[in-house]
Amino acid sequence: MWEEVWNRKDRTLLLLIPTTDFARQEAFVHQLPLVRVIDWRTQFLEGLRPGQRYMNLSVQNELDRLKGWVKSSEGCILCVIHTEYPLTRFSRNERQLFWRGLWTDFPYSSSIVVFTALDSPELLPDNLEQWKANDRLRLVNKPAEA
Repeated sequence: MWEEVWNRKDRTLLLLIPTTDFARQEAFVHQLPLVRVIDWRTQFLEGLRPGQRYMNLSVQNELDRLKGWVKSSEGCILCVIHTEYPLTRFSRNERQLFWRGLWTDFPYSSSIVVFTALDSPELLPDNLEQWKANDRLRLVNKPAEA
């Protein structure tokens, strides 16, 4: 599954999570073989300082955060979940800037980055068809019910 992605220049993928399955993100991504799951929400909260009043979210900070995770996990397949928090905080233009950065800023990355997003048109890149045409878009496979 991952060998084809390792052989490409662009190693960032977008995994769409149905909005109705928001709470089951982690269950979905644990079906992917060999991934290291990074919960954006948990990582962000662990980085807050006592008394901090502002989220201090920016497109560049989030791209830098991803680059830091890639650098600290060379050779891994990183799957970032709960990304709706920064995506909803950004304006529409900021979201599109973020998506362009995710599309272009990781050539020959030392890790594969699987960035999850809720399948909600207002959160997704305007060029979603381009992601699909370049085989960088994945749809979640629902886990079997117990």
